[in-house]
Amino acid sequence: MSHNCFTLKTYIVILITAVCFVHQKVLPVPAYPVIQGCNHEQYCVLEVQREGSLTCTLTGIRPPVQLDVTAGFHLSPNVIEFFDKHLVSYDNGGAFDVSLVFKYRVKETEIHRVTVECRVVGAETDLFPLSTKFDMFFMTGNQKKYRHLEDKTG
Repeated sequence: MSHNCFTLKTYIVILITAVCFVHQKVLPVPAYPVIQGCNHEQYCVLEVQREGSLTCTLTGIRPPVQLDVTAGFHLSPNVIEFFDKHLVSYDNGGAFDVSLVFKYRVKETEIHRVTVECRVVGAETDLFPLSTKFDMFFMTGNQKKYRHLEDKTG
């Protein structure tokens, strides 16, 4: 009889240990999503084409989270479209590197700048209320030519 009690106690200790380990929170470094191409020492404005792809990454976070990207609240979904979103998570020795790779397409020709937010979504939002806002500046044909000449002369 005591052998069964010992086994039951052992299982309870293992279960409690496992539950505590799963709930251990580790903040990413840096403590916000990083946008590929941005220097996060200042507000980021990316000069981009009207169609392309970007990546948003959290490094060294536990538990792993889900990321999503949205345009400013004042824009209708008809202005810019985010599609082919792929969430990739790598176990980096107990902490995770999580990246959201996504494509975008601007649908309205009059739009030249959009504020975008990459943020944690889903079940872990309360644990990690992390987000990064940045601006996408859509270059026109003339701006591309000017920028190319400026790069060669500067």
